[in-house]
Amino acid sequence: DLVVSGINRGANLGDDIHYSGTVAGAMEGAFYGIASIAVSLAGRERYDFQYAAQVAKEIASKVLSSGLPRGTLLNVNVPRGPIKGIAITRQATRTAGTEILVGHDPRNRPYYWVGYGKIAWEQNAGTDFAAIKQGLVSITPIKNDMTNYAHLAELEKWDAHWLKVYKQDKVDDLGNLDNTENPEHLY
Repeated sequence: DLVVSGINRGANLGDDIHYSGTVAGAMEGAFYGIASIAVSLAGRERYDFQYAAQVAKEIASKVLSSGLPRGTLLNVNVPRGPIKGIAITRQATRTAGTEILVGHDPRNRPYYWVGYGKIAWEQNAGTDFAAIKQGLVSITPIKNDMTNYAHLAELEKWDAHWLKVYKQDKVDDLGNLDNTENPEHLY
């Protein structure tokens, strides 16, 4: 089995994958243990899906023959025009704009775009953004576990603080939050 989500019109690079329905579709497949790829075509206009379709076909074939680790998917971004090569990449980061744009919808209700303005993408080699900028297909393995394992030990030091703040009688007053027998109550 294989889940292919896309081909999306517009890239899904770096931090933006967290807002992507295309990546979310592939992530859903990964949740169920199905090998999955998300495919996006970079650019903002005049989309020609020919190259992206060929890349998707080749990667799908390779994934079907080789498999992927459970919970992992491939985020594939294809540049516009002829492809200069393929790069295995990591997610880039970006610094979002700090402006807030206020607009009005057709019913004259206000809406707000947060982070509007100039966006600065990480330019380092090895990132998905750099690959697309160079005309390379970007293949980034991502996983559904977004835990920051490097920071777990630091947060575990906070346990003493929580014990002081939330004494057992307070926890019981909040509805016995330590109900590990039936975690369904949390949903």
